[in-house]
Amino acid sequence: MIGSSSQHHLKHRMMRIISHQLLFACPWLLTMCLLWTYPSTLLSAPGSLFFSAPYSGEKVEHYEVTLPVTREGQQTFVIPADCQSADEALAHGASRWGNRVERSIWRKVQMDCRYVSFLLTFPHQPLHDYVSGYDFMNAELQDISILLDCTDARMNDNPNQHCREFHALGLEGFSFLFPWKSGDASPSEENTQTCRINNGIFRGRIIYNRSGTHCIQDPKAPGFRVIAIDYADVNGDTFLDAILRLVPLGIGLRRVPIVLPLTRKEPGGIFTIPHNIPGPVPSH
Repeated sequence: MIGSSSQHHLKHRMMRIISHQLLFACPWLLTMCLLWTYPSTLLSAPGSLFFSAPYSGEKVEHYEVTLPVTREGQQTFVIPADCQSADEALAHGASRWGNRVERSIWRKVQMDCRYVSFLLTFPHQPLHDYVSGYDFMNAELQDISILLDCTDARMNDNPNQHCREFHALGLEGFSFLFPWKSGDASPSEENTQTCRINNGIFRGRIIYNRSGTHCIQDPKAPGFRVIAIDYADVNGDTFLDAILRLVPLGIGLRRVPIVLPLTRKEPGGIFTIPHNIPGPVPSH
């Protein structure tokens, strides 16, 4: 009969063997596995938080991982409960040890813990909720107008206050998600439609002219997928905020999640960036 400590050692040994096989036999598969191991709460209710477990990708509320902390030593962490211990290990250079897979998992742990810290900056119960009932998976982009207004190159010369906050948080990188088409053409001639996210995906070209903003569906155009929606009060103003996680789609784009916090102060209002977010928005 195998003892629990022997079982744990055997399990860890098997995971190391599997990780080495992934690394040398199928590096592209490893890349895709790591892509989907970022924290995700696919349409979760306010207050819940889920992660994708390393290696398996299973949706879990927490995960356990054993990682090298020194040249010879290892330590087991349960994330997010052990985020403080993981942060301390990272501060002492733990992420430089181990093989390529283990170092990648260390980066995942670091990003997961940063994201949890961002969501829990103000852990009180929000008093107002005008976001959780909105269908972000099928949103009209005019409801999230900051994405269009603040990524249009024409706004760079004289950005409004919302756009200044958008750029200050390091979110100006969204511009590559929206290819702009000349506004000279008549929208009626372009088979245009309302700019909308469809089942979590937007891919198309945007026409911006006197008659408004219109979209041409184009599956080859850059765009994004909404992979996660979390809810928290990220700036302490007692209003619940929605935190979208978007993955860029398109040739040559890094498929790494982008975090977009949104809020509104009344039902049916336009979504904006929450004011006075302490510190930078977590990025990958």
